[in-house]
Amino acid sequence: MENKKTSKLAVCAIVSALSATVMLVGGLTPLSAFSAPILSGALFVVLIIEYGRKWAMLSYACVAVLSYFTVINREAALIFAAFFGYYPILKSTLESIRMKPMKHPAAETARYQPQVTGITQQSCEELNPKRLKNVRNTTIRIIVILIKYIWFNFVFIAFYSLAYFVLRLSYVINQFESFGVPLLLILLVAANVFFFLYDLLITRFTALYVYKLRHRFFDNR
Repeated sequence: MENKKTSKLAVCAIVSALSATVMLVGGLTPLSAFSAPILSGALFVVLIIEYGRKWAMLSYACVAVLSYFTVINREAALIFAAFFGYYPILKSTLESIRMKPMKHPAAETARYQPQVTGITQQSCEELNPKRLKNVRNTTIRIIVILIKYIWFNFVFIAFYSLAYFVLRLSYVINQFESFGVPLLLILLVAANVFFFLYDLLITRFTALYVYKLRHRFFDNR
């Protein structure tokens, strides 16, 4: 038991160190304000798969605090803490939501007593538990996608509002003052397209790790 816990701590420390290093090195240039947090946060996929979201969240918190005090590019550190550092954990949580199998009484009755209930065969098929489950899971997937985009837009707008009106970051102020309202709206649309690609990137990286890289680091998996 203690060996397992020690190994978890060791792996979490290694991943956290790599994540913090990416933030530290990437934060040296303004161009890495987004790339460094994205790459740094993606490393937590390893912890999510191997040890669960709790350990990944612990590592995220450590890297977020460390980055805030050590990374030169303050915008990159804030972007990591505000979204990209924990998004793989949030994504894993949302996409793990599934509906339990459901039995519909009307469907069961119609299957054996169609003349008594007056329910047609087509209605019986529509009330089929498997079909109902598929419909509900599809609905959940749509809701999950909406939650992702709503949260991303909320964080995006809140972050830059805070950076402009409260923190007064010079880099953000110069950008916003050179843009008009139409360009800011275009920027918001472009940010959502970027988020779509980023979410897809995390999905592909997760599959790459599970099927191509995992066995190289964990022989017993």
